[in-house]
Amino acid sequence: MTITRGIRKLALATAIGLPLLLGGCVHGGYYDYHYHDYHRWGPGEREPYAHWEAENHRQHVEYSNLSNNDKQAYWEWRHNNH
Repeated sequence: MTITRGIRKLALATAIGLPLLLGGCVHGGYYDYHYHDYHRWGPGEREPYAHWEAENHRQHVEYSNLSNNDKQAYWEWRHNNH
């Protein structure tokens, strides 16, 4: 009975903790289906992203709030302007 409780507690802790732990690792990531690659959002993207917004006459929106279509458009632009 005690071993079963221990296993249940471990399973519950894993179920709660693992997504929180891994969530920080994939924050801002985007899989580009067109180019079949994965892009990670980081400090090095701020300047190119601002340039993309200006070039495309867009008001500033945080990358994390972009729609998937807009993220795809940004990464398409990055592939062509890198």
